[in-house]
Amino acid sequence: MEHEKISVIIPARNEESEIRNAIDSVFKNKYENVEIVVVNDGSTDKTAEIVEDYMKKHENITLVNFKEGHSAAFARNRGAEKAKGEILVFLDADTPFSNNFLKEINQDFKNHEIDGIGNDKQNTSTNFLSKLLCLLAYRSPLLAKMKKGAIVEKNVSFNVFVIRKKAFLELGKFNEKIFYYEDTELTERFFEKGYKAIWNPDIIFYSAQPDTLKDFYRQYKWSGKGISTIENKKDRMKKALYNFLKIGFIVIPFIMLFFNLILGLYLLGTAYIITYLYSVRASKSPFYSIFIVPIMYIKNFFEFYNLILFTLFKKK
Repeated sequence: MEHEKISVIIPARNEESEIRNAIDSVFKNKYENVEIVVVNDGSTDKTAEIVEDYMKKHENITLVNFKEGHSAAFARNRGAEKAKGEILVFLDADTPFSNNFLKEINQDFKNHEIDGIGNDKQNTSTNFLSKLLCLLAYRSPLLAKMKKGAIVEKNVSFNVFVIRKKAFLELGKFNEKIFYYEDTELTERFFEKGYKAIWNPDIIFYSAQPDTLKDFYRQYKWSGKGISTIENKKDRMKKALYNFLKIGFIVIPFIMLFFNLILGLYLLGTAYIITYLYSVRASKSPFYSIFIVPIMYIKNFFEFYNLILFTLFKKK
């Protein structure tokens, strides 16, 4: 079977500890017609030097350097502009993919009249904190019901990170005004414009969850900032209101403790039980859900705090 040229685009900013895994996962596929485009978006660590070492051994790697950092949307778009392949794969530097990834998508594009592929994501952990976050990032029930090879014509909770370059350019690329949720927004436009995708759970991204409080905070700082940049006012207000309700669900029981101890404890216990049951349903892990509850509380607080900073106080 002819191997169509595939361009793997990797945005990277200060990813010296992760970039090797991403690049190695491409070469482990042993796909004949692939190129890697790494966009070094303002790194201050050794990310660029590591990629340059790979370039000495591999001719199919391109490095694009920017002195100042921008955003994932910016880096992905610059990488796509340099790409020579007809199929684009957007791969995060901390998210290597499975060994059959490239051959599978090559076959899917040949066997189906499609413009993109939706694929599975498995969250990986290195310690107790990242294990809990893996359980929080559960898979959508919609995807669990879908069979391999199903043609998808509307958004069903996955993002199109594998896409024909022609469709990507026709869609106008990623919206660089959006931070963090630019992939979701592109997927929405993909389906709104009538493009089709196929679901293939056998091609997998391995997403490393934060394993330090610093990285945990950074992730939900991005999420809070991302909500503030959503262009559709209605969608932005819906997400902001949803976050407000989540934080109220957490804060109100604690406030009530100062006014009425019994009522406050009752509300706090009720909130904890509801959150615990939600965690069990989502994660299927009764034991770990005991520890997930406070993590969910902290996550919601981080996200709401940064949403306020980037909306009301216009932090940049």
